[in-house]
Amino acid sequence: LEVSHVSRAFGGLRAVQDVSLSVPAGSLTALIGPNGAGKTTLFNLVAGTVQPNAGRVVFAGQDVTRFDASTRCRMGISRSFQIPHPFNGMTVFENILVGATFGRPNATAPHARAAEVLRLTGLAKRANDKAGALTLLERKRLEMARALATDPALLLLDEIAGGLTERECQALLDAVREVHATGVTIVWIEHVVHALLSVAQRLVVVDFGVKIADGPPAEVLASKGVRSVYMGAEEHV
Repeated sequence: LEVSHVSRAFGGLRAVQDVSLSVPAGSLTALIGPNGAGKTTLFNLVAGTVQPNAGRVVFAGQDVTRFDASTRCRMGISRSFQIPHPFNGMTVFENILVGATFGRPNATAPHARAAEVLRLTGLAKRANDKAGALTLLERKRLEMARALATDPALLLLDEIAGGLTERECQALLDAVREVHATGVTIVWIEHVVHALLSVAQRLVVVDFGVKIADGPPAEVLASKGVRSVYMGAEEHV
């Protein structure tokens, strides 16, 4: 993924300002920032649900800036949403089958792909249960599973650990690790920073729509600019 100088404003609000970002294939990148920093808008620009006012998005060497979300999904870009919205009247398997049917074309039949994703995300035991009966952790898993069922090369995860207990968060992390081990490139937005640090190879920080830091997690968190964003304008020893 190559995001080059993208900007997006909503009226007088500049949600994303001249952001550039390169994501190597097979990497796991964490994206953090305060509420309202522009993280989800940046995801929307990559996924195609929002168009940039300026800049471009390149995926697998192709300029996809003006492609819609469904086209990008079939090319291999998929994403989850902060608040899970499964098809509550359908079973877990049927929810996942939707993603497998309408995602990126591949050699695996949709039913086989859905069964594989059930196992990968730890939902096999709930396959025939209605999605509306799931716990929060299971709904978070299903949100990731539906996105994963599209067979993405790039998976965008938007705050899937929010609201979970420590034990549930750890279980979700195990699932993310297994997904990443299959070769899927992951960019993950999360406010549960300690969860990100246990899996992320790289940390990107945005504030007021501007990228302010990018690099190894420990180095980024130790930077004065990032500490100022999270701890205030001045630091006292």
